[in-house]
Amino acid sequence: MMNAKPWQAVMILACAWFLWRHSEFIERDGVRNPEIHWERQAAFESETSCSNAGTARSKAYAGQTAKGTKAEWTPGVVRRTDADGAVAVVTWQCWPDSVDPRK
Repeated sequence: MMNAKPWQAVMILACAWFLWRHSEFIERDGVRNPEIHWERQAAFESETSCSNAGTARSKAYAGQTAKGTKAEWTPGVVRRTDADGAVAVVTWQCWPDSVDPRK
């Protein structure tokens, strides 16, 4: 954690779970885009609070759908299909602080 304030480091060490956002894109012809994005969203003390945050964030994201785009929501997962048929699948996943899902 470069440029972190001392209290931020202590706060992160006290957290046991990280909420990650995972994005995968599927082209109109069904071919998966090789680019898969992982983004760490927030830290939590418990798996339950992490999971609840993932559900809330996915629901909010599903509600931010552009005109002509269809969004399907289940807790923690949003599948968006645009008017051309391209699909984005975005999930919010909780992982222990000792795990980096990008690896």
